Amino acid sequence: MDGGGSGERRVLGSALESQRLFDEAAMELLGELKSRKITVATIDDVLLDEENVEALAPLLLAHVFSARYPPLVQVLIDKVAVPQAANHAVPQLAFFIRRVPADYRDPVEAEMVQEDGPTWQERIRDDVGSALGRLVTPNWTDVFLDLAGDHELGGSRFEIIRNLSKLRDEGVPEVLLKLLGDRSVGVFAAEALGEMRCRQARSALSKLALTGDWASRRAAASALWRISVQGRGARDQPPRNRV
Repeated sequence: MDGGGSGERRVLGSALESQRLFDEAAMELLGELKSRKITVATIDDVLLDEENVEALAPLLLAHVFSARYPPLVQVLIDKVAVPQAANHAVPQLAFFIRRVPADYRDPVEAEMVQEDGPTWQERIRDDVGSALGRLVTPNWTDVFLDLAGDHELGGSRFEIIRNLSKLRDEGVPEVLLKLLGDRSVGVFAAEALGEMRCRQARSALSKLALTGDWASRRAAASALWRISVQGRGARDQPPRNRV
């Protein structure tokens, strides 16, 4: 019996069908691009830059909202998660992350995915959170602080929280301190407080280093080290974490 060969054929067949479904889902967007005299062979060829961002970013974001083939949505989210598109992407994705549709459908993956695995809605929400994390900028401080504090978003906030240290806003430590006890993102809040060298967080981090789970204790200890060595030489090394 050629079990290996038949398995390879199934994998190849699934890959070809996935590509067909992707191309079919992308046809409308490619047609709109062509009507704007932007001719590309595939969606992969679409790149946002300073010259085309005002025209392309709103179009790609519109299809993030309307598309229902999840691999296409993932590609489009990645396309708009670039600094030059931040003014378009941040407010739109901040809205979208709280309203990610539940009716995504991938017939190929549906045959292989385990029932207890994450849904496409959850996976797309995580992708949006990661994209927003790459776009953290002081221009949108209020938006990012609001998202970071939204417990209903669960772990999809982790990239946003990890990058809050870039904001250097006086409201950031307060938000991060409140998140230390959140099991879904507390580790990343600790990392951000350490990155900020936030001295007012030492008491809360010391408590977490003693009472948290292993990952939380490790993150808190690392953050405390960062805070304590502020102003020391680059040769200082963090202490090894005790389990």
